[in-house]
Amino acid sequence: MKLLTSTLIIFFSTFFYGQNMTINGNLKDTLNDQPKENAVIMLIRLSDSVLLDFKRTDKTGEFSFNLPLDTVEIIISHHKNDDKIIFFFPSETNDELNLTNTILPEKSEKLNEVTIYAYKDPIFFRGDTLVYTADSFKTKQNAVVEDLLKKLPGVEVDKNGSITSQGREVNKVLVDGDEFFGSDPTIATKNLGAKSIESVEIYEEENTESSETSEETIQVMDLKLKEDAKKGYFGRVSGASDFTNFYEGELLFSRFKNDFKLSIFALGSNTPRANFGYGDIRKFGIGNNNSDFFGDNEERWWYGGAGQNNSGIPRTLKSGIFYSDKLSEKIKVGLNYTYNTTDLDIESNQSIQYLLRDSTYFVDDSSNSTNNNEEHLVNAFVNYQMDSLTLIEILPRFSQSNSTNSLDQSNTFRNDTSFISSISRINQINETKNENFSTEFRLTRKFSKAKRLLKYSYKFTNSSGKNDQTTINNNSYFLPSNTDSTDQNLTYSTFSEKHQSQLLFREPITKKWGIDIEHLFIRNNSNQDRNTNELNVLNNIYELEVPEFSNEFNNLKITNRLGLFYSYKYKKDILKIGGYARNVKIDNFDENMNPLSINPVDRIDILPKLIYRHKFTNSQRLRFTYKTNSRQPSLNQLQPVQNNSNPNKITEGNPDLIPNYSHVFNLRYNHWKGISGSYIWSNAEYRINLNDFSNEVTYDNIGRTFSKTINVGQQDYGWIGFGGKISLGNSSFGIRSGNSFNYSETKNKINGLLNETTTYSASSDLSLEWDTDSIYIELGAEYSYSKPINTLSFYNSRPFTTQSYFMDFDIELPWKMDFNCEANYTINSQRAAGYDISFLLIDLAISRRFLKTENLILSFEGNDILNQNVLAQRIVQNNMIIDNRTTIISRYFLLRLTYKFNNNKSKVKDASFH
Repeated sequence: MKLLTSTLIIFFSTFFYGQNMTINGNLKDTLNDQPKENAVIMLIRLSDSVLLDFKRTDKTGEFSFNLPLDTVEIIISHHKNDDKIIFFFPSETNDELNLTNTILPEKSEKLNEVTIYAYKDPIFFRGDTLVYTADSFKTKQNAVVEDLLKKLPGVEVDKNGSITSQGREVNKVLVDGDEFFGSDPTIATKNLGAKSIESVEIYEEENTESSETSEETIQVMDLKLKEDAKKGYFGRVSGASDFTNFYEGELLFSRFKNDFKLSIFALGSNTPRANFGYGDIRKFGIGNNNSDFFGDNEERWWYGGAGQNNSGIPRTLKSGIFYSDKLSEKIKVGLNYTYNTTDLDIESNQSIQYLLRDSTYFVDDSSNSTNNNEEHLVNAFVNYQMDSLTLIEILPRFSQSNSTNSLDQSNTFRNDTSFISSISRINQINETKNENFSTEFRLTRKFSKAKRLLKYSYKFTNSSGKNDQTTINNNSYFLPSNTDSTDQNLTYSTFSEKHQSQLLFREPITKKWGIDIEHLFIRNNSNQDRNTNELNVLNNIYELEVPEFSNEFNNLKITNRLGLFYSYKYKKDILKIGGYARNVKIDNFDENMNPLSINPVDRIDILPKLIYRHKFTNSQRLRFTYKTNSRQPSLNQLQPVQNNSNPNKITEGNPDLIPNYSHVFNLRYNHWKGISGSYIWSNAEYRINLNDFSNEVTYDNIGRTFSKTINVGQQDYGWIGFGGKISLGNSSFGIRSGNSFNYSETKNKINGLLNETTTYSASSDLSLEWDTDSIYIELGAEYSYSKPINTLSFYNSRPFTTQSYFMDFDIELPWKMDFNCEANYTINSQRAAGYDISFLLIDLAISRRFLKTENLILSFEGNDILNQNVLAQRIVQNNMIIDNRTTIISRYFLLRLTYKFNNNKSKVKDASFH
């Protein structure tokens, strides 16, 4: 940091040597039409936050400075007003700033006013909003917004399209203040042209969704379009193949004009591209979430859903259409339909070590599975702006999924001397169908009194599912020699009907203090009907009922939660303190509605909450949070019947479970330097879970397990992380680092005895990067260490480590060509025999752009050219150590042709859509 500071001081001192700047003006009180006397004007140098000079206004409200040329933050302060912040970026030809008749903001204003005097400065603050001027950062021809974001100091974009700013995740990306073909970030960042962006704005907004565990703020990025880029169309067509085994195809077309938006997409692939990660899920809006309506600026109606399995051999087709339009001044509508079909073949091997009090044994697991899934998803919205203060929203959603999974699994049980005691073979076919319908009504009412607010929502959800599973299990035992087999069919259906009502009323008490009153009511009625039948060999029909694996289970949960919070906002401090009083009732019944619980849950919890934020400066902030929450057991955790879907791992619920109770402490600090783009972040969290959920596990003499959900008392978790980036002056060289330390203490019961597992783990990464207009190079390494300690067994598991060394090289060549190389070398150490795997992955790509607009791109890509790709991981869970190795796609090559089009295709300088 000292090196960074010295570099900046030398740079600015050299650049501005020998020239002075003048800053003068006067302050005026508009209320009394009088000069404002005794206001303090401070000049702070941006490069190192040093106070250069300060003065007070005289009786006429005037002030004047003359000092060496430098970039400064001007803070004007008076005890009767909020501060006014002005940034001045002088130059040799513009060295004077005249602030005539300057007016300070009233104290009642939520944010400080920020005025920028400069000549298209690259970075500045507008109140609490960080603003980047897009044209100040050079990008390549045909660059997209994602390429622009990678140039912005303090902004990071990973390989999946996930965005962070100053070390914190960007939760939402908007275009001109609204979602762009849905609220997913990457449909904008990967498709909008960089040259169409006027500025990039980043700010925080409050998030007070109904869940006690939710974050109180989220980070938002708003892409402001240039005027000539607010209507038109863009898209791309891409195809890739090795002309033998692998292929990828993609189509995207988007049309927009003012409030009208239409988007059509399709993606087909049998490469890892089919397994959508964060960026691709968000890009095409697979899924929906409307839970945070009670935030000050609610996150919009369209959200990404669950991710796909990153292992195995996939085949995927995803397609859909998005439409939204403003039908009148008061009515806006939207409709989205998505169709997904996925096939996934997985071949995996596991070595599981079970640690018991006086012994240890191993299970070697080999399995092959085929998974087929088909999903239809429909989302819609209707927004009715009744008047300037009242908004009504209706949000229906429907989804349907059908899946078929087949499994062929072989298990070998052996003791620590490698003597095999039994071999088990399982064949299973599982067919599932699920349907979900929900609709939500929302009312937002503002008032003539500033900051007074009323929000109400009612949501109805109906879910149903059907499952048909056939399991054939053959076991062979040794010493004594014996065999047995099971041939069963399990059918079970689930049904849930949920009503949820939520109310928020916000009332400002004074200019600094306010109060929030909240109420939440949830009634959830669920049913699960399980029927297990043995095969009747006489007629080959599954009709012989197995009572111990069959029953009908009904569950009723009623939640009433009342919240009261006081909030304080003044200058640099924000405080929110209060809590919830919550009553939870849980009743469990059999098929005849007879109670199953000895003591039905009727519990009242007090859930306090405190949030404190301090803003040292616009780029230096501290936040402390204390939260409490209580989680109810799930339907499967309560279901009292045994589940023998896997005959070697039989599970059973517990209708006498009670909710847990958690205390969560979190401390976060961020500091960012606007000129250099350097930043640091830190985060510490400790969680105490009382009456937490775990399992009571019993092992028989042939290695089978019987597991039941129980409450185990207290379990603790802790985490500390810190990191950042240092950019050396105005050079292209940067150093980035991240570190984390984790602690967990979990409990379960093994054969009636309490077992505690304490795990210590740490990871650290360091990378060096060089980023210019034509070359990008990143070199780095990451090291992780984990040590679990098990109290039940005399055998304490040894620590295990993972090392990773990586390189990313991207260069723009002559003749409109690009070359990219990514390499990653991974070393796994101290695992089970056969799982200490080291591998080197190298991906190469070379491309050339054609046409005047360079919108036609031909590329050749080599993935895992050394043919070493493998998925290997270790998991430590209570008294089990699991080493896993799964077959995934390794080496393949693709020839890709991509055509990008937009409405500005005739203008080379505007051909910026990707």
